[in-house]
Amino acid sequence: MRPEVVQTTIDEKYINLQNNPQLSMWTNMGKNNEKIFLNKEGNYIETNDLIFKFMNDDTEHKHFLDLGTGNGELLVHVNKLLNIPFDCIFGISAVDHRPVDSIIPNTSYLIMNVDNLNEWSNKITTLKYSLIVSSSTFYHLVDPLTVLETVYDLLEINGLAIIRHIPLSILRINARHLEFLLQKEGHTVCVIEMMNSPGNYLFAIAKRAEIPTLILPFEYTGGIISVSGSYTPHKDKSTSLVGISEELKVPLPFPPAVDNIRAALSNHPVFKNVSVSKCGQPYPNLSVLIDKLRCHDWNHWLRSIELKLHLSQVPL
Repeated sequence: MRPEVVQTTIDEKYINLQNNPQLSMWTNMGKNNEKIFLNKEGNYIETNDLIFKFMNDDTEHKHFLDLGTGNGELLVHVNKLLNIPFDCIFGISAVDHRPVDSIIPNTSYLIMNVDNLNEWSNKITTLKYSLIVSSSTFYHLVDPLTVLETVYDLLEINGLAIIRHIPLSILRINARHLEFLLQKEGHTVCVIEMMNSPGNYLFAIAKRAEIPTLILPFEYTGGIISVSGSYTPHKDKSTSLVGISEELKVPLPFPPAVDNIRAALSNHPVFKNVSVSKCGQPYPNLSVLIDKLRCHDWNHWLRSIELKLHLSQVPL
């Protein structure tokens, strides 16, 4: 439960935003119909691919939610791309930034404080969503971690949330740490550092039937957030390379020494633009494209594959 000081800060910040709407103009920045997740360092995820995968099937009443929707361009895009009615498409914005000629109805565009998503009792919180996205929003929130837990609650089984610009500096931990702690609980999750936004992360999580709620490993101590659990990074070069070889179905050489495994991997297409000499180093800064997930930390490689394999099992 939030301490009173946190909720007071949330309320004060939102009142200030309503009184100074120009402060929320960031909600329009970086919005693009087709590539809302385009990063200047490379494509993390193509929006259209996500929409088609999670919204385009014969199942009726699939729902889409954009947190921090700004001018609502993405809502219009989903409506036109798949002919999904606005009854199934929703966006939330702190201030109304829709153009005067917007086709988005008021029932799909809600002017509310995302920080209080866990407190709402309205149509949005009674639905379950196939896809929830957010960009350039969570780093403006007072309590983004509680909102993340609520986002997971709003997902349908096998639904996906892709949230960008989540600040982890408030926890004083990194992406690897948070990802490890959540995977220990059985979650299918990927946390990736955003290279062009220091201190912010992309958080992707698919809801599993056997894990009905997301409980992040933190707790409030007065106005301070502390992390629960411990994490010791694995730095064995040879073992990590063996795992990568197995995932890529590259036959292991004999003897399976680090240099031999690197040589075997060097012919694989995924290493076309990557220096294979760095493979197996503890936490090198590499960039590998896997099923439209771009990982800037080598240690997210296997975790991203796990996410991809799980999502590939989602019925289309």
